[in-house]
Amino acid sequence: MLKGVVGKKKDKISIKDILKENERRLEVLSANYNPITGEGCPDERVLLEIPDFAIPKQYVPVDMMNNSLVKQIIKAGSIENFLDTIQDNTLYSIMKLLLLMM
Repeated sequence: MLKGVVGKKKDKISIKDILKENERRLEVLSANYNPITGEGCPDERVLLEIPDFAIPKQYVPVDMMNNSLVKQIIKAGSIENFLDTIQDNTLYSIMKLLLLMM
């Protein structure tokens, strides 16, 4: 991190400090990243397996596991099983369209 706080006159940030920080940030941005495995992602990831999803095995952010829809799909074991639990035909059609198109 840069030393000093913006707005305080006594803390001066040198051009050298700015260039050093810029170099550090560029390294982070250019690091290897794999969106399927989560490699290189700054967030903690966990394996999510949904057999009938377009990507059956994927590493998702840990926070995503707290999403109520994700919890329901995991509990059901598949998207198709989850959709079978929906009684309303209109809602079923909308959910199927949304989930299977992802």
